[in-house]
Amino acid sequence: MIKNNIRKLRRSQDLSQQKLAAILGVKQGLISKWELGKEAPAEENVNDMADYFGVSPAYVLGKSQTMYDKNILNFDASSVPEEYTAKNYDECDLLQIFRLLPENGKTYLLTTLRMLEKFYS
Repeated sequence: MIKNNIRKLRRSQDLSQQKLAAILGVKQGLISKWELGKEAPAEENVNDMADYFGVSPAYVLGKSQTMYDKNILNFDASSVPEEYTAKNYDECDLLQIFRLLPENGKTYLLTTLRMLEKFYS
């Protein structure tokens, strides 16, 4: 649901309603209404949230459980070095999850990944 996704995205970045409102250029009360399901955000606000959080507008709206647009891989990646391109949707999922983690979660995940890299090397 849209209200749950907005709250989840906001909390993933440790943002208060007031801080998200300032980022989007709206009033805090409007964020509250969105999260309570009393009002739906305007298209411009949905697009702004999608851009800020790095997710698809469909995810913000609760119309997709996938956080990113599946067409994200449909571009000419020939100019991007291979080590910077996602090879599959699992790699895209990892990046999206990482982006939603608070800073301490990112640090923990990176530490864990480095330990796994050493273990499997």
